[in-house]
Amino acid sequence: MKVAVTGSAGQLGTVVLRRLAVERGVKAIRSLDLRPPAVAGAKLEHVRADVRDPGFARFLDGCDALVHLAFVVTGGPPRKLFDAINVEGSKNVFRAAAAAGVARVAYTSSIAAYGIVHGHALPLVEESRRVYQRDFPYAAAKYEVEAWLDEFEPAHAAMAIARIRPAIVVGAPTVHGHGAMLARRLYFDVGAPLPFVWDEDVAEVIALALHKGARGAFNVTAEPSLSADELGAACGLRVIRVPRALLAAGAALGAFVSKLGLQEAIDPAWLRTAGVPLAMSSEKARRELGWKPKCPSPIDVIRRFLDENADGLAPRLALFVRMLQLAARRPIAEAEQMKGRIHLRLTGPGGGDVGFILDGGRLRVILENPRPPTTVVTMRATTFTDLLAGRTEFTAAQMTGKVRVEGEALAALVVQALVSRFRQQTPKGLQRLWFKGA
Repeated sequence: MKVAVTGSAGQLGTVVLRRLAVERGVKAIRSLDLRPPAVAGAKLEHVRADVRDPGFARFLDGCDALVHLAFVVTGGPPRKLFDAINVEGSKNVFRAAAAAGVARVAYTSSIAAYGIVHGHALPLVEESRRVYQRDFPYAAAKYEVEAWLDEFEPAHAAMAIARIRPAIVVGAPTVHGHGAMLARRLYFDVGAPLPFVWDEDVAEVIALALHKGARGAFNVTAEPSLSADELGAACGLRVIRVPRALLAAGAALGAFVSKLGLQEAIDPAWLRTAGVPLAMSSEKARRELGWKPKCPSPIDVIRRFLDENADGLAPRLALFVRMLQLAARRPIAEAEQMKGRIHLRLTGPGGGDVGFILDGGRLRVILENPRPPTTVVTMRATTFTDLLAGRTEFTAAQMTGKVRVEGEALAALVVQALVSRFRQQTPKGLQRLWFKGA
């Protein structure tokens, strides 16, 4: 099966690409986005594409399945542009899929498609009423796409369309205000439990839906929803009570929200609707798709986030990277014939992104993912520290799964060579002292 994925450069798109890459039945993946993906792999090809392109069907040529993720969530573009991308762009993608003969589609809708309003019978199930919210752009767009699909699907019965409706998606990293909150070990009590789901669990539902040719809607959430106090106590979070008046003021004062650094992360409409109970049930996904989430409860989701989220390179690692940048003019003998873009992805506290751009032994070091990478080397920041301190060896760490490599495996030798050079040229006493207790 050849699968096309729109919005593949985003947080969820990155996880979906990784999940599909290990699916035996998936032989090729076409990344469709305006940005290159953050994933490397032999199955993957990237095509720069805009969902508004009238000729979008050409991007789906030869594809058996489609995952439609492309959707503007943050940033607050003008409403006309927002709807042109999200609503009209989605319609354009579905029409193109029909024209290209795509047989299976997984569309990532949202809990917001139900409407973030009081009065829902809880928990929300797939048959729950959907309420249109004109003054909530994101919820309105999700509602409009699903309302349009209600008519499109019967007219295109040969296409199996699964509507995936996730709760608030959390992963490492999380590119919205909830992630910023949790990264500071804070939890805002807005008066009602927030429904969360781990991003890899959403990707799993998408993969299962494609594999089974599923039709219809599937809620995806960690259960049961828990109160702020319950989550705070279980996960070591500081709970902050947020009065309704303050939420209303925050929604009204866009400039104030922007100064807090949350303008792109939280649409004021989310603040206006905070406190609406939105408990969901994922029983249908478990029953029909055989879904078994890695993080079945909200506590599992938040603990996983706190364990894996990279909060910026630890000072010692940042200094090491700075040393690499200063020494980058020296050729790497092990990589004289290599060209590539290596992403060293350090997860967990003290982690971050380091990019190595290699051209015939010459190296450039950057503090970001060098999109598109040809190789991704993933490990915890603590594992990388152990490598530098001589407490473990690269090969042993790779064999035990502490180091994972995707894409061109030989390029991972560059990371190994840099670690070896550091250990050879730095006195052991200084190595131990530098990374003592780290």
